[in-house]
Parts: sequence; C-alpha cells; structure tokens
Amino acid sequence: MKKILLAICFTVLLVWCFWNDDEVKTQSTNLSTNNTGATSTWNTSTWVTKTNSWELKNKWEATLPEASWLVKDIEDFNVNYKKALISTSEWSQISIGLTKNITEKWWNIISNYRWYKVVWFEKTVWLDDKLIAIGINLLNASDYVTSWKMDLAYEELLKVGVSINKMREENGIKSIRDDMQSLKDKIQLIVNDWDNKDANKFKDLGTQIEKLIEYNTDNKEYKQILWDLEKLIINVSNLTWQDYNYKLIELKSEMEKFYVKFG
Repeated sequence: MKKILLAICFTVLLVWCFWNDDEVKTQSTNLSTNNTGATSTWNTSTWVTKTNSWELKNKWEATLPEASWLVKDIEDFNVNYKKALISTSEWSQISIGLTKNITEKWWNIISNYRWYKVVWFEKTVWLDDKLIAIGINLLNASDYVTSWKMDLAYEELLKVGVSINKMREENGIKSIRDDMQSLKDKIQLIVNDWDNKDANKFKDLGTQIEKLIEYNTDNKEYKQILWDLEKLIINVSNLTWQDYNYKLIELKSEMEKFYVKFG
C-alpha cells in the first residue's frame, strides 16, 4: 500500500516538474532574444531555472508552519538504524525485524514533517523529496532482507546514512555519529579493496581519528578504545600480505563495536 501511495506522489511531482519546466523554457527563450529580434549568444536558461527554483521554494516555504523536532527524531531513528546496518552486514536474522522497524519509523518522520518548514534544516533544498528518497532506500532494504539479499540491503542502508549525514553537513549540524560513520565507511572501503593496498587511505583513517579525539574528552573508556583503534590501524597498515586481510576484518569488527557503543 505504501508503495502505491508513493508511486502516486511521484506521478504528481513529475507532472508538476514537467509543467514548471515548460514555463522555464518559455522564459529562457524570451530572455535569449534581444530587442532587435536577433538571438543572443548568452545562454540564460540555467540561471532562470535556478532562480525560479529558489523563488518558488522561498514563496512556498513562507506559508508553511514550522517544526523543530527532526534532529531528535533522527537521533531516535539512528538507535535501531545502527543495529540494522551491522546485523545486515553480518547476515543476521534479526536484521529483518530491525529493518522493518526503522522503515516504519522513517515513514512516520515523512508524515510528520512533510509540508513543514523544519527548523535547523533550512539550508536543505527540497527537504520533502530527500526525506522520501531515504524512505525509498529503506523500503528497498526491507525487501532485500526479506529475500535474504543482505549485500544489497546493506548497500541501501549505507545510502540512508550518507543522505542523512549530507543533510546535517548542509545545515552545520555537527555530530559524533557522523564522524564515526565517516571513519566506519572509510574502513569499509579499504576492506572492499583489500587486494589493492593504498597508504593514502590509511592516512585518511588517521585524519578521521583526529576528528574523534575532540569528543568525550573526559570519558576514559572512550579514549582508551579510540587509542586502541588507532594502534590497530597503524598495525594493519604495516602488515605484509599474508596477515593483512585477516587483520582488516578485525579492524572492521572493532570499529563496529566502537560505533555501537558511542555512536
């Protein structure tokens, strides 16, 4: 039923976009002709499209009521999102229930914040569309885990995290979770490309570790785990091929434990 409603929503959106595009093209054609009737070499279509988009958005948002709880709701969503991401990567049975849970939570978020001007997320253009796009990733992931296609489900869930992080970055919302997710993603890239060892990728891990040092400065356990993780990264980067792949898996596992505990 959700997918049918989603299809209807996208159909309406496409019709609106097509109508607006025709209007933009007409204005662009008028602007590209000078007073003598000769065609100018200056192409204004891109500028007109962007200007109209911003004007439409600003006029539309001016009439919307405000909502300010999206940051908190994303935090609540993230509790089970982390568990779903990890359990899916481990091909665990519990990922089915967890993925269904976070999919329902996200569609509640869509219902609660569509047609609202959301405080703290004002710099995200077309927020409604981006919330729906994340919902589609979650629906896909839910279908994949049910069919036991865990690798595909994991990819869809990763897209969710990337999209949420991007919205936060656009609006200057800093979070330890985002920095930890970035480190986790960088480690995953190294694991995926284990047969092509790259010193620069390990250097990036070190840079990401430095960003995490500024959090939880008075938490001894956090500092110790982060220190152990940094030592493990240095160790793995210096390994020969014989032990390299095995230790990479250990690094990924330790990072996921760190993420679950403090992310």
